[in-house]
Amino acid sequence: MPSAVHTVYQVLKKDIRPHVKALAGVIVLTLGIVTTEAISPWPFRLIIDNVLGEDTANYTEIFHSRLALGIAVTFLFFFVNTLQTFLEYFHAIVLKKVIRRIIFDFSRTAFSNIELMNIGFYRTQEIGDYIYRLSNDVYALGVMLEDGVLPII
Repeated sequence: MPSAVHTVYQVLKKDIRPHVKALAGVIVLTLGIVTTEAISPWPFRLIIDNVLGEDTANYTEIFHSRLALGIAVTFLFFFVNTLQTFLEYFHAIVLKKVIRRIIFDFSRTAFSNIELMNIGFYRTQEIGDYIYRLSNDVYALGVMLEDGVLPII
């Protein structure tokens, strides 16, 4: 591995490692959202096939009328959609919080590395370029994590 890539890998590994549990929570919430999205068409199938249609043989022992089945399926529909909304809300909150913490840790590490450089280095280099790169690279890291890496995972 080249030294620059290895250094970036080490910094990211060090800055992301404390947030593994929170990232696992984000993944669990994502799986919950996917599950509720997969379940959400099921109440419509029940209403169309068993309440509006003629196929009530499967549910006659549990629900004694089409009206009872329709009410139960309506409550199921609202429950699944409410659960999905809450999962999406908590997913957004936890994701933003984790990304903010990762970006803060990365910024702190980058700034401490810049502070440790020799003063003679700054006399020969352009300081504005480093400040610009630091601020934009940290922003790019946040965008990459939020919009690229975590959705792929």
